[in-house]
Formats: sequence, C-alpha cells, structure tokens
Amino acid sequence: MTTLISPCVLSVKFIFALFTVILTDMGDHSIQTQPITKKRKNTEAQESRKRLRHTTNGNTNGFISKKVKYTSPKKIAKALFPGMQGRVLNVWKGYRKECPNNPAFVFVLPNNGTSLSLEDLPKSYHECECVFRHEYEVSKEASTLTNSSKSRQSLIGREERVELKKTVEENINQLLKGHSNIEMIGVSSVRSKNYGLKNAKVIRETCIVIYVHVKGVIPIGEEEFPRSIGSFPLDVREGKFIPYGRVPRANEYHQHLLTGCQIIRRAANSVGTIGGFLDLPGGGIGVLTCAHVVLTEKELTQYINCKPDQQTDLRKSVPWRTLQICQPDRYNDFGAVKDFVLYPGCSSEVGIDAAVVKITNEARLPVSGEFPWDDRQTTGYGPDNPMEFLSGNCIEIKPELEGCEVVKFGATTGITRGLLAHTSLFVKRSHVPDLAFKNVIYNQMEVQPLQGFDGFAQKGDSGSLVLMAHKGNRKKLVAVGMVVGGTTTNTTVVTPILNILKKFHLPNMCFKTFRHCPRPKETSSLAELKKEQNKQGKEIKQLKQNIQEYRKDHKRQMQQQRKEHQKMNQKVIDLVEDLKRDNAKTNKMIQNINKQLNVKQ
Repeated sequence: MTTLISPCVLSVKFIFALFTVILTDMGDHSIQTQPITKKRKNTEAQESRKRLRHTTNGNTNGFISKKVKYTSPKKIAKALFPGMQGRVLNVWKGYRKECPNNPAFVFVLPNNGTSLSLEDLPKSYHECECVFRHEYEVSKEASTLTNSSKSRQSLIGREERVELKKTVEENINQLLKGHSNIEMIGVSSVRSKNYGLKNAKVIRETCIVIYVHVKGVIPIGEEEFPRSIGSFPLDVREGKFIPYGRVPRANEYHQHLLTGCQIIRRAANSVGTIGGFLDLPGGGIGVLTCAHVVLTEKELTQYINCKPDQQTDLRKSVPWRTLQICQPDRYNDFGAVKDFVLYPGCSSEVGIDAAVVKITNEARLPVSGEFPWDDRQTTGYGPDNPMEFLSGNCIEIKPELEGCEVVKFGATTGITRGLLAHTSLFVKRSHVPDLAFKNVIYNQMEVQPLQGFDGFAQKGDSGSLVLMAHKGNRKKLVAVGMVVGGTTTNTTVVTPILNILKKFHLPNMCFKTFRHCPRPKETSSLAELKKEQNKQGKEIKQLKQNIQEYRKDHKRQMQQQRKEHQKMNQKVIDLVEDLKRDNAKTNKMIQNINKQLNVKQ
C-alpha cells in the first residue's frame, strides 16, 4: 500500500510544484515585460517621428499607415513643423462631402518669404488628407465672376436688393453660428457653373454669396451649406478679407506691389528687390530689378559666353520671356521677364546688370508710391513722415555729387542712408577664370553707409532704387541709381539709373508717378483702353449723328419724291382730261361730217 501511494503523492507533489513554478514564471514575466513594452513603444514613436520628418523635408510619397480618427490639429502642426515657430498661422480639421469618414486637415501658412514649399509637404497625415494654403491664397473663381462682362452688365434691381439685404440680416446669425469657416457674406448678380472644367460658364442669377478660405472642406461637427436662403440661391466661393492697416514688410505679401518689395524667381532661389515701376512703351507696367535676380548662375554664364549676335537672339527668344517672377515667395507670381541687359561696359561706358519684369497680374498693379513698412527710428522716416517716391524723376550722376547723401529701401535691410563716395568704380563679378574678362562691370558708383548704419545694402537688396533728396527735401526724392552688389569693405556698388534706362531704350521720365495721397490709379493699359473706349464712343456718337442726318435727308427726298409723284399724277390726270376733250371734239366733228354727207345724199 505504501509502495503504491508514495509514487502518487510524489507525482501530485511534482505536478503541484511544476504548476507553482509556471505561475511564478508568469508573474515574473508580467512584471519584467512592462518596462520592456514601454521602452518598445517609445522606440516606435521615435521611429515614426523620424519617418514623419523625412516625409516633411523630402519629396517622398511614403506615409504612416496608422489610421488616426481623432487627432488634435495642434499636435499635427507640431509634428509636421517641428521647431519651426511661425510656419503655421492656423490649422483646423474638416471633411469632404464625398468622403465624410476621412478627416482632412487644413493648414494656413503665412504669406512671406519664410513660407515652406508646398511641393515638399506631405499630402496626407496618418492616411488623412492635408490641405496647405497661404494666408491670402484663394482660387480665381470669385475674381473671374466679378470681372466678367455679365456681372458688369447685370445689375440687381432696387426692390430685389432690398429683399436680399433683409434675407441676409435675418439669417446671418444662424449662418455664422452653424458654419465657422465663413470669411465674408455678400450678394451677386451672376454665378459660375462647372468652374474649373471645360464646360465652365457664367450664368445670370441673383444669389447670396458666402466666401470661405478653402472650398470643399467642411469643418468637423458642421454640415454643408444649404442650397438656398429664403427665395435666393446660395453660391459658395473662395475669398478673404485683407485689413488695410499697417503696410506689410518687404518680405510679406502685398496685394498691390510697392517699390522695395522682395521678389523671387519661381524656379530659382535668388531673392531681390523691386527697384521701381516703369510705364512701358507698348503698354502695361514694368518692374525694374537686377538681371542676376531673375536669372540663375548657369543662365548668366551661358549668356556671357555667347557672342554679341547670339546674345541678342537669346534675349529675343521665348524661354527668357516666360520666366515667372513672384512676390514675396514662389507661390505668388505677378509677372514675367520682358527683357534683361548684361553689358560689361568699357572705360568710357557704364556696365549694366538689369532686367525688366512686366506685371501680368492686373490685381497686383501698384497704386502707391510708398515703400513697405520699416519701424526703425534711425532712418529719419516714420508713420508721420513716410518714405515715398512720387515724382518718378531721375538725375544724372556727376563727379561733383560725390559726398552727397543717398537713401535706399531694400527687401533685406529696409531703409538705409549712405554717402556717394566714388562715381567710376570697376568691379569683376566672377572668380571663374574663363569669365575673368567677360563678367566685369565698368563705371559704377560706390556708396558708403552713413554713421549709425551697419551697411548700406546686403544680399537680397539687389535691384533696390537708390534715391537722393531734391534740394535737401527728403519728401521729394529723385532716383540716381540701382543696387547691384557690394564689396568686402562694407560699401555698395550702384549702377547709374539713366544709363540703365538708356540701355533699355526707355525715356528718362518713364518711372511711374503717384499722387501724394495713395489711391487706385489707372495703369497705362487701362488708360489706353479707356482712350479707345472714348474714341469708340465719339465714333458711335458721330455715327448716330450721321444716321440722323441721313434720316433727315431721306425724309426730304421722300417728300420731294411724293411731290414729284403728285405732280406727275396731276399731269397724267390733265393729259387724260385733254384726251377726253379731244375725243369729244373728234366725235362732234365726225357727227357733223356724217350729217353733211346725209344732206348731200
């Protein structure tokens, strides 16, 4: 009995001990794996952030596959723009009507030179759509409708306008409460149909217009806009309100361009400055700047290595005239290069490095002679005494002007003051041996910074207009030159302005003039169009007068013809009466003859 029990007891004890060991191991395992798991999670988070940085900084299409339904927009902005304060003005989450279950994040970026390249940013975040817009970037649908001929010809009646106003007043609070993305509310006499498609058209229909920054993205927790409000249909367009308070800085977005604004070529990284506005002979407004601002180093070298006749052909070729120039960054283009000059000069001639950009976007035409905002007090200019170039006058630089004070506004340094030190400076632009005797500039001006200024100009100020006070009056500035570069001795190289204009075959008075009080001013193209309209109006008026005279002459002729017809009818009647009388006489004579014959018989 004992021999049988003892093995059972041993087996039971062995099984119990084994089970205890297993439980103990499981407990130990659960205790020991928690920090390991936590460490692994941290490692995965770090790797995901590294992958996210990689997708943010490069042009990659790989995105994190993990789905995130509820994510804080601030966290996404911080993840997409790590350590880059000021790169995102606002971020909000929404959805598209076609995909209500897939969130879309809208990022609003500032309109200045520090904006990120939209092409380098990821199109999604954790499989959620990402939409990037600049602060005042909208589609052209609204401006197209506003400038359409149907909009100008179709006016809203007085009774209909009163009803529109009443409808908007009754529903505006409800609209603003239910839709947080509304930027403006207005009315219009036209609507667009199939905008962006081949069969797009403008139709005549009075409607209430709601403007949003990004059309098609509905904020989370809100519904899409109704099709109509009251008896009027609703039209949604993209639009933003721009406060006209402080004048933006040179590297910020300007709806209407100013002299001194920062400009950049779309396909290059060179930054320069607007050096004034020119009334172009063929019509339109041009921007003066340096050639090395609108051309890359490769293009400059290619042009300089060509023969003179080949250089002329290159200047007239199409590719040079399709270079898009933007302000303040590469996503806000305003014009294209019209012409450029790279002329070294000689001992008796001035070298030129200049370009003219024609403004093709009429919405950004200049309306003021003011310069961008510069809040420094050492410049001598301020809110009560703004720096302005209104006259458009230019003067010739002579040796006797050496030592006179000059001033300029550059996109990098703003307003700086200096002294004209030398008027016949020779410089070599390149250290490349092959271009040693080609890439040079003769007879330039040298400007020293005035005491209290670190320098007169720096990189990014190329193209700045250098001005001089006329007879000591700082309010009456005249142009003397354009900044093209600097030296290691902290001086600035300036090209005489009149020689630049002469090389472009432009008159001395081609700079655009402005009134003292800034107001919208007609451009030369609009002025020519108005002249043409006035001419056509006079022709139409003359044609109406001719038509009236023709009608009067025709009336006189008709009256004369009637009188002649009446006279002819009277003559015919008289002739018929005469014929009747003659017939009567003839009948009597015949009767008398017959009687006489009867008597004789």
